[in-house]
Amino acid sequence: AATGGITVFLLRYVITHKYDVGALCNGILAGLVSITAGCGNMESGSAVATGLIGGFVYQAASMLLQALKIDDPVDASPVHGFCGAWGLIATGLFDW
Repeated sequence: AATGGITVFLLRYVITHKYDVGALCNGILAGLVSITAGCGNMESGSAVATGLIGGFVYQAASMLLQALKIDDPVDASPVHGFCGAWGLIATGLFDW
């Protein structure tokens, strides 16, 4: 979860040159949602990688919805939909 939050926080700063605490919170949620499906089977390194990629997935999905002019004021779809789908894929990829 922390990896997702830090990833999104830094990505938003690089893109907008402003600190965005809301994005930090959504990044933490994105990391949590990403790791939830595989939390019982993944090792810690895989969990960090899943959270990191979950941060990128959240940021990309958020920008996609904005580009398509789809109204999602709290970014619930990127957090729960896109990162949840990534979590399911990550479960298959990182389950050793």
